[in-house]
Amino acid sequence: MDSVAMDITPMLARMPFKGVLAVVVALTLVVVSMLTNNNNKASLCNWLPTRKPFTDANGRKVKMLKENTRYTRFSHGPQVSEAGRDIAGDEPFLIRNGPFQELVISQPDQLKEFCRKDAKDHTKPANMNLGDGFGQYVSTFFSLRKRRKFPLTFAPPPPPPPSRLLGGAVGVQAGKKWTTMRAHFDPEFSHKASMSMVPLYSAEAVRWLTELAQPSSSSSCSSTPSTAGGFVRNIAGACRLLPFRLIGLVTYGEAFDDKLYQQLVELNEVHDKLMLDAFFGKWNASKLYNMLPTASRRRMQSFQRTWESINDAVILRAKTEGLRCPAEVIHRGVEAGDMSKREFLQTVDELLFTNIDVTSTAVACLLLNIAENPDFQESLRQEMAQMKSDPSYDVQQYIAKRDVLLHYAILESLRMRPVLWFSLPEKTAIDKEIGGYYVPSGSTVVIDWKRLNTAPVVWGDDSEMFRPERFAGMSPLSYRHAFLRFGFSRERCLGKNISDIILKTILMATLESYTLTPSKHSAVRKDRFTVTLDDEVEFTPIKAV
Repeated sequence: MDSVAMDITPMLARMPFKGVLAVVVALTLVVVSMLTNNNNKASLCNWLPTRKPFTDANGRKVKMLKENTRYTRFSHGPQVSEAGRDIAGDEPFLIRNGPFQELVISQPDQLKEFCRKDAKDHTKPANMNLGDGFGQYVSTFFSLRKRRKFPLTFAPPPPPPPSRLLGGAVGVQAGKKWTTMRAHFDPEFSHKASMSMVPLYSAEAVRWLTELAQPSSSSSCSSTPSTAGGFVRNIAGACRLLPFRLIGLVTYGEAFDDKLYQQLVELNEVHDKLMLDAFFGKWNASKLYNMLPTASRRRMQSFQRTWESINDAVILRAKTEGLRCPAEVIHRGVEAGDMSKREFLQTVDELLFTNIDVTSTAVACLLLNIAENPDFQESLRQEMAQMKSDPSYDVQQYIAKRDVLLHYAILESLRMRPVLWFSLPEKTAIDKEIGGYYVPSGSTVVIDWKRLNTAPVVWGDDSEMFRPERFAGMSPLSYRHAFLRFGFSRERCLGKNISDIILKTILMATLESYTLTPSKHSAVRKDRFTVTLDDEVEFTPIKAV
């Protein structure tokens, strides 16, 4: 500072007093700022640069679960979770995901630390660490041929499709791209837009129950006989396609008809196989494998062609006939250059096809939880009857309420039976400490969903019990970092509003007509990436009780 003072002394001598005072004040502020920043950096650097990644203050390393969990996290989630608990207790632990390393957290304070200061800046790893079959399709065929100087003695094969399954969907985006795409999708799936679907959804739920009662409902029929004049159904099979139809209605609006629905149902059978390829295919993570003329590649190409053709036809019809069609409105973002056609198609895919497993799992779990808890089922039915007896009753207002048993039932079911065993990964944006361990910027983190949602430190000693009334005495802030529902950062599920309404309208329609009882318990299916039940539930008409 002495040299600086000497350099500016002649200048200060020529300046008026007010000018000199201003310079002195400015220099003082600069010095204070530098000292403050240095102190902050020093306090931060006391532990970050001097510690190795994933170690605590004593140099102890995070425990590592050595097995590869690339597939078992979906098929055998509870076993992976228990193995992690065995080696690390409630502390974070590391797992292998193919060639990647990921940090698993399971406690509310750990999630809070993970989100502190940088939640909005979290990024998604390439292809969500699930490999090429899930995300981008990068062609290296010609570059390899040129580098190796292979003779071009035959016509080259057609270029591969620009992407695989969901690499362009908004759900795997982050930052500016996410913001730009969501600006086109969010208005069509806002809370207001979703609430406007309540009357239509209620009618569709009644129609679904009528069809479900028919013996021809082969997708979910059970060999277990009914005990009280009702019918028994495999609950996952029974709930499989209703959310699909409901999401189709909100996505395509007036352009959605029975013909389009049948086309989508048929295409969904192909998509089911693609999801199995992406999540469980042994070789599908490889770019090289996906360039070979395999059955999975042909399925992907066939799906992409058909999916694009269907949407092109729907959008053209909506424009020509002047139909109200949210998909056509969203597609204007493609025409404006805000997103590519691939990103549009894959986001609608994510909403519709991929959400079949997610939303139908949530519906099935909800109905099973209600069936297994008859006292609460009756209390909820009485609340519904009491609400309807009010002359000013409005079903939309009831569904919007956050202090009623109907809402508590949805929350508790999602808490008790999450749709995934482990969350999809996100990456930290800054160096931080989680659970006492140094976690460097760019580290990939996943959440043990069930353990977080049942952490006794927040939910109490009965955290593993289905007790919806618990929410009556809890502020949402008290479980903000202990309840993973539709995501934990700003990049939450696009369909969060519509999913809530789907769950409530289906539950209301069901309990108005049927008493639910559990019939047959089976293990969770191992061939779905979601926690898909294989249980059976008996539907007994209310009049027959």
